[in-house]
Amino acid sequence: MVDGYSEGEEPVIFHYQKGSFRKHEQQIYSDLATGKTGPAKGFFKVLVSSKGNKMIFFTMIVCIILATIIGFLSGRKNQGSVAGVNCRLSAFSFEDTVYASISLSKDKKSRSKLPVNLEFYFEVATPKGVVAESASVLSTFVPGKKAEPVHVAFPDYEFLKKSSDEKFIVRCRVSAGDEEKVLETDIEKK
Repeated sequence: MVDGYSEGEEPVIFHYQKGSFRKHEQQIYSDLATGKTGPAKGFFKVLVSSKGNKMIFFTMIVCIILATIIGFLSGRKNQGSVAGVNCRLSAFSFEDTVYASISLSKDKKSRSKLPVNLEFYFEVATPKGVVAESASVLSTFVPGKKAEPVHVAFPDYEFLKKSSDEKFIVRCRVSAGDEEKVLETDIEKK
């Protein structure tokens, strides 16, 4: 007895030729299955093989270009120029002391050869603006001479041990005469 059939009934047996179903399918699928045609090979060919892929590829390129332009135009909070002097602020914590320094260099656009008197006012502050420590330094920048960076050290009063949403920052107000620029940077742990 065969399951699904009554006594005396013979089961139906199908005979077919191998590959005979290919006669009834569309040519595009038959070619794909037999290997006559296939997906595009190569990285760039795959990126532009269909309309959707082309749109995604060109959208990615536009986004990359926009991000690059915005990055260059927005500038950085820790860099600036005052009276023809480029200033770059950095700060780090090492062995219970926070070290802040400003690197000085001549601005390429400035043609002045006169010394520039700079005043630096450093602050260690919370993100809410509460100042924990401050210090001020006077320095003279002479174009043509190698400028020494301006360094300041603060005792570390648990500046880095707070929760991640309360990062302390070092802020420096650089002024030369009437010109003033405020620079900010996070404190790195070393």
